[in-house]
Amino acid sequence: MTHNCNSHHVFLVLTCVFVCARMRVCVMKVFMREKQKHCLQEELGDKVLARIIKIQRWVRAKMLRCRFLHLRRNAITIQV
Repeated sequence: MTHNCNSHHVFLVLTCVFVCARMRVCVMKVFMREKQKHCLQEELGDKVLARIIKIQRWVRAKMLRCRFLHLRRNAITIQV
């Protein structure tokens, strides 16, 4: 699923505080519109779900491979 997240709804605010003559501390805040936040949250959820499915596929394949090797070992034992 693709989302149309336009980046023009993001507002950056940079606040700089002078602590002393040698040091400056800057804090950046990101403000987004509610639609943009919702869109990014959905996209994150889709990516997490895709990775979970990938891990599940890998585990199932590993389990099936172990079962196959076990059955093959048993078949070879019977044949010998």
